[in-house]
Amino acid sequence: MVKAENSASCAGATEKYGSGIPEGEEMTKIRPTVQHSEWKLSKHEFYTAYHFALQYNEWKEQYNALKGLSAVTGDGMPQGSAVGNPTERKGIKMAEISKSMALIENTVREADPEMYEWLLEGVTKEAVSFNYLHMRYKMPFDKRRYYESRRKFYYLLFKKINF
Repeated sequence: MVKAENSASCAGATEKYGSGIPEGEEMTKIRPTVQHSEWKLSKHEFYTAYHFALQYNEWKEQYNALKGLSAVTGDGMPQGSAVGNPTERKGIKMAEISKSMALIENTVREADPEMYEWLLEGVTKEAVSFNYLHMRYKMPFDKRRYYESRRKFYYLLFKKINF
């Protein structure tokens, strides 16, 4: 484990944006899949799946924002020459976001249905370790099973998004 504020690789970003980790908490060091595992991925394959999954919460926020009502304000002045259908565009965007979110949720279920809520939390948020899930949410599974399920998730997700 590495203290977030002591990490040289994120020092500049931490100063500018904050680490997002509560004071005194440790940052989880993310490593590509262990090569002796059944769920082998190269370093770059792992990071592709890892960063895809981290977008889940951004998509969730975007989806919820799009669900709200939006009004067109007309001031009587022409706004452009393009013919548009904002409702259609909004619906298409919501469908795309929903598809990506469902892909992650279904892959978590496929990786380990019994561990769904904890695994979803662990793969969609940065710095969420086994210890965090075990202590904060009383996850009833052992460390070996959690990390094996997580490796399986990233393997399955990469295979699904790498068309």
